[in-house]
Amino acid sequence: MLRHVTYKRNEKDFATKVVEDDANGNVTMYVDDKPVVTAEIDDVTGMFRISAAGVADIFPSPAYSPIGQIPWASFGDSIANISTVSGFDLRQATAASGVDGQRMGAWLDIHTNGLLRPVGNGGVNGQTTTQMLARADGSKSVKDIASTGARIVVNSMGINNIQTIAGGADLATIDGVVSTAVSESIQILKRQVSLGMYPVTPSLFGYAPQTATAGEISTRQAAVIKYNAALGAAIAAANGALGSWVNVYQQVVDTSGAWIANYDSGDGLHPGYVGCKVAYAPVAVECVRVAGLMSIP
Repeated sequence: MLRHVTYKRNEKDFATKVVEDDANGNVTMYVDDKPVVTAEIDDVTGMFRISAAGVADIFPSPAYSPIGQIPWASFGDSIANISTVSGFDLRQATAASGVDGQRMGAWLDIHTNGLLRPVGNGGVNGQTTTQMLARADGSKSVKDIASTGARIVVNSMGINNIQTIAGGADLATIDGVVSTAVSESIQILKRQVSLGMYPVTPSLFGYAPQTATAGEISTRQAAVIKYNAALGAAIAAANGALGSWVNVYQQVVDTSGAWIANYDSGDGLHPGYVGCKVAYAPVAVECVRVAGLMSIP
């Protein structure tokens, strides 16, 4: 398999190609048609490390293959609180590590063999859409992440609004919270588009936090379904003007609306290693599609 890429260092572009030998899994990177390094694909990250002697003047060492081409940023809550180091090592992302949001960044990188390069972290733990709008033009605001040069922004928003709903709340209360969350999410999407980014918004995931009561869980699960339906419909109706909606809800929840077993991080709320791997595969495909690359190498 042959991939053509460009690596930029110190404002100089190196025309490169990467050839994978399917027979033994080795990969050779060429710079200006000269073989630079041969290495094996890392079976955990899907990237290959550059550690051969004599290439430090071309590539930082140790490093991952610098094949990131599409700059993207995250925006939203804790799930969007990512690492912006391309090739983030998933071996550090265990259920107990507390880096749930970083897995969004890692998996978008890995699912695309590095075509998606994270450049901006717009995630703030625990925030509602109201609080996200209140960032205005400050740190981790839409304007702030747009300044990173991101072409695509991947969102995670709405679940903390829903977490304010009391167990057993009446329909009017549920609909009011969902309506506000959807309306404010749309405001955020419009702002992202106005600043030159294309939003890709996944649906909300499973919900069954260990800290919530049975009544809270059932009430909020109903709200998750309402939010997903309303925001998904609004984005679809906008025909690209609000970016893309990626509905992964059915792929990650069981019949009750909770995460499928072992898909969450262990708390019933945040995605874990497997959950992120499954949820962000179609998100990665959509990011690549809208960037004009119609297939993942």
